[in-house]
Order: sequence, then C-alpha cells, then structure tokens
Amino acid sequence: VMCKEEKERLIKIGVDGRKIRVIPHGVDLEAYRKVSRKTKNRIRKKYKLKFPTLIFHGTFSYKPNYEAIKIIEEEILPQLKKKIKNVKVLAIGNFPPKDVKDSSIIFTGPVKELQNYIKAADIAIVPIMAGGGIRMKILEYFASKIPVISTKKGAEGIPAKNGKEIIIAPIEDFPREIIKLVKSKERRKKLVKNAFKFVQKYDWKKIGEMYLKEIYLLKSKIKK
Repeated sequence: VMCKEEKERLIKIGVDGRKIRVIPHGVDLEAYRKVSRKTKNRIRKKYKLKFPTLIFHGTFSYKPNYEAIKIIEEEILPQLKKKIKNVKVLAIGNFPPKDVKDSSIIFTGPVKELQNYIKAADIAIVPIMAGGGIRMKILEYFASKIPVISTKKGAEGIPAKNGKEIIIAPIEDFPREIIKLVKSKERRKKLVKNAFKFVQKYDWKKIGEMYLKEIYLLKSKIKK
C-alpha cells in the first residue's frame, strides 16, 4: 500500500498486518531539477502571471478536485481579493469545470510537462476535503520548491509536519495563511527548504530500491 493510513484500513477489515508493506508513490526529482528559469518565465508571460500566483492541479472530473476548485472560487478567492488585487490561480488538469466562471482562475487543460507549470507558480493550495491515498500533488509541489497550504485531508498519507514542511489549515483559514506567506519571503524560504529536504526520500529511484528489496525477500522465502 502507499501509506500507513491504507495499511490501517486493511488491518481493520481483517488483513494480517504482517503481510502488508508500505511503499509510497514518488516523484521524479531529476525532472524538477531540470526546469530552467527561462521556461518558468515563458509560462508566466504566456498566462500574464504576477506575484502571487497560486496553483492547484488534478483531474477535475474527480469529485474531490472539482469540489476543491469550487472552494477556491467561492470561499478562498473572495476573501483574498479584499487584500490582494492581482492574485490568480493556475488550475491545471483534464476536464476543467464549465461552472467555474471567475476570471482569476486560469484553466490550462492537461499539459505535457507538469513540472514546468508548477515551477511557474508561487504558492500551492490543496483545499481537498475528501478522497484517499497519498497526495501526489503535494510531493510535486515540494519537488518544485514552492510553499504548500493544505487541509489535513489534503495532506493525508504524507507525514510532513505542520509549520515545518507544510501549512495545514482548515478552509476558512486559507486566505489568512496565504496572505501570511505572501508577506513573508523568509517564511516561504523556510517551508521550501524543509519540504525539499523532506521529498528527497520520495525520489522514484529510492522507491524502486524498496520494491526490489521486497521482491528479493519474497523470492528468498519461496526458495525456503
């Protein structure tokens, strides 16, 4: 399974915990290292992005992602705009919802190299209220070196510490937390530094080694 929460769910329904291994999904850190400042600036110019640009991505036909973008439109942006006039949201992914009308939300549709677009943003927000598994998008934001604000549900499966690698907050506090990050470059830098250090163990190369180790152990048991 991908995270300890999934292991716990299986144990609750009767699966022997000794038969369960936790191996998380990961992120290709090398792909994020290769994104150049020129590429980042090209995307910002294409969509006329200024500081602060927020980002959220996912398949919007998936209900938790659809609900999240509606929360951004109806609850987060109205409060933010009272303090920040030029804020925009870069929303990346398949099936952009037609009932989201706020012009501050820029739907790109699916993109070929996601890492380029994430790097073009300033702050990631994850107002997820449902769903399960490990949140790949948070690992991708960590790898991109942009600060992340998430709900507790949105960060499920990732043992990052609130206030150290990530900001965990209820939806009603998102505007306030975003403004605090916008105003404090030092706070943004601290979160980014810690989050990038955290995500190193989620590199696909290291996760691949974990799978190989489990396969080797299984083969050894079969031989015995």
